[in-house]
Amino acid sequence: MAERNLDLSTEEYETIASFLGYGNPSAGVWFIGIDEGLGQIDDKEARTNLKARAGFENTMDLRKAHLLLQRDRQTIDIELNPPPTRAWRWMARIMRAHEGNADWNDPKLAEEFVRQRLGRMNGTLNKSTFLTELSPIPARGASDKKWMLEFMHRVPDLKATLRIRNERLRELAESASLIFCYGNGSNRAPQFADLLGTEWQSLTSDISISRDSRRLLLPFFGFRKEKQLQAAVEELLIRGLL
Repeated sequence: MAERNLDLSTEEYETIASFLGYGNPSAGVWFIGIDEGLGQIDDKEARTNLKARAGFENTMDLRKAHLLLQRDRQTIDIELNPPPTRAWRWMARIMRAHEGNADWNDPKLAEEFVRQRLGRMNGTLNKSTFLTELSPIPARGASDKKWMLEFMHRVPDLKATLRIRNERLRELAESASLIFCYGNGSNRAPQFADLLGTEWQSLTSDISISRDSRRLLLPFFGFRKEKQLQAAVEELLIRGLL
């Protein structure tokens, strides 16, 4: 454990583990992913960013939060130079489709949405977004357990901390008009269902839906999923679910 050298107190670890997400939790549309991403940064920068996350409030404006983080030793300013996060671009596309834009799949307009509107605190609630994850503990991918193991070592009852966080998210999610979960693998679908207190019904091979049609489960918003995701959004538009 010593090589990680995070220099965090128990309270700071718990702050990171209790983080709810970006934007306004009263927003009309939520996006729920698998875990907080670290991006393509080295361990030294990851440690710097984890220390910064220990100073986060329970919920944060996406831009203001990332101004506290670093990428390639530079401050991350989403308005000037947003990270190449595919998930954010797909959230922007989906929101633009939800708002009735025929050119919802335009990459430049999606980029502009990320710069100005995604996960921000200053939008009207019915058009704003809240971004959260199954796990608030950053990782480089689903198989990366490095920092999770560190947190398990340092937080006396991590399971209880995460359970309280998830109970709060479930409570807040009740007011959302539409929730997109992304990551429909067989091991993830039950976790999303448990978080939201719902059950999934298959709509297509790539889309599952809750009984009230307010919660949708889509493929992961990642690499090599472009055609799948485009087809899924088009299907939702045809069915009037967006």
